[in-house]
Amino acid sequence: MLLDKTGNGHLIIPQTTTTPLTPPISETAFLQVVNMYCFASLYVAKQILRHDMWVAKQRDTDCKQLLLQMIEWHAKALHGADYDTWHAEKFLNEWAEQEIVADLKKSFGEYDPHHSWAALIVSFELFNRLSLEVAAKYKYTFPGDLFSHIQTWLEEQYDKHR
Repeated sequence: MLLDKTGNGHLIIPQTTTTPLTPPISETAFLQVVNMYCFASLYVAKQILRHDMWVAKQRDTDCKQLLLQMIEWHAKALHGADYDTWHAEKFLNEWAEQEIVADLKKSFGEYDPHHSWAALIVSFELFNRLSLEVAAKYKYTFPGDLFSHIQTWLEEQYDKHR
């Protein structure tokens, strides 16, 4: 609370406020998040295959943070740079697209190789889809070959270890 005993408060307090527009993400930041996610996904997959579930779960948390960043960017790509995604992505179930929320529900696996692998696949496919759409919206380079190679490797590993 501010008490204005002089009557000059209107001179120092702006009469109107504006919310600054969030600048669009840079292609460099976009590609960094994409590459980090791809690396982390491969690392999680290798830990699941080794049945080192504690490490897999820890690194899956890293993947989820990167996925969350892409979900936010996707929402802003669809609705505009000033679209409110809240602080720390609170109320994600309200501002994110409902098919994204539905996939997120399947993207958290149990402390078990089978469930964790299925969750990794859902997360990877969701990240791939969202990052492709964000890249298209902003006309950024999309490393489709990278995603294709990782998808092929994940499928091969799943087939080998079933």
